[in-house]
Amino acid sequence: MMPVDVNQGGAHPQDHHVREQVLAALDRLTGLINAQDMAALEEFYPAPDTVFIGSEAWEIIEGPVKLAEFFETICAQPDRFSWSWRHRSVSSFGDVAWLYADGEFIRTGAEGEDRTPYRVTGVLIFVDGHWRWRQFHGAQPI
Repeated sequence: MMPVDVNQGGAHPQDHHVREQVLAALDRLTGLINAQDMAALEEFYPAPDTVFIGSEAWEIIEGPVKLAEFFETICAQPDRFSWSWRHRSVSSFGDVAWLYADGEFIRTGAEGEDRTPYRVTGVLIFVDGHWRWRQFHGAQPI
């Protein structure tokens, strides 16, 4: 089976459906983080090697226990976090998809709004009818 770039014209209808579902998974995760909702944890596949890598040096979080601690910390922040994407792409191979998104990270707090360039790559797997994150890697390019 050859990898399918679901961004190419002429992609099979089910491939377009995968793209929509994976982008919805990105929107769902970032929306839950913005809402400071611990349900963000459920977007990740509960395996010891599932990883969230953020843009801060200390943000390498592996496994369900550490992810839960991380999201508890995020949910307790006074600031809200959101993203605005300029470009998003998805490719897939069977029950595995990977994505790339480029845009801005938006921190909103008492002092107002701060926008920073931001990029995300991710690997998701299709399990029990849902796309779940196995790897999230976000970075603020310099």
